[in-house]
Amino acid sequence: AKAVYALASLGPFLLYALMPWVSAWWALAMVRLAIGTCIPFRTVSMTSAFIGQLSRIGHNKAGWYRAFFSGGMAVAGPALATALTGHFSFLTAYLVIAASFAFMSVFSLSFFPEREKAAPIAEPSHDRPVAGTPNTGAVSQLTGLLKNPVVAESCAIEFLSGATGALY
Repeated sequence: AKAVYALASLGPFLLYALMPWVSAWWALAMVRLAIGTCIPFRTVSMTSAFIGQLSRIGHNKAGWYRAFFSGGMAVAGPALATALTGHFSFLTAYLVIAASFAFMSVFSLSFFPEREKAAPIAEPSHDRPVAGTPNTGAVSQLTGLLKNPVVAESCAIEFLSGATGALY
């Protein structure tokens, strides 16, 4: 998680530092696409590190992680960007954002846990389903999971939150 997070933070650092000098709309779209490609790697690294510490801190604190994570991405980040562009130039705002990614990349090396040995992975079964047995494919598993009302509601809320955030 440590190396992935650090490397995935370097991409946005370099791209946000470059963005003020990109003027073509299609080039801005490509830069945003590249930044957007890095962010999930950072998210997975943070979540993996958190899950690794969950047994130590307790399951009752899992909601706090999600709340701070969502609040940072949905509220604090955009509010900071708005404040920066309101008081300074766009160039300054992009350079501050780039610097924050550089800082996170370097600082993450001090607090992310060291790599742990992974548990051995069982060999997958290559047997095909026998006629009359339930299908265990990905679509079937996803459909079964979405039949759970709590999971379906959580997915709907995430979808609506993501769609709403994409508008702004």
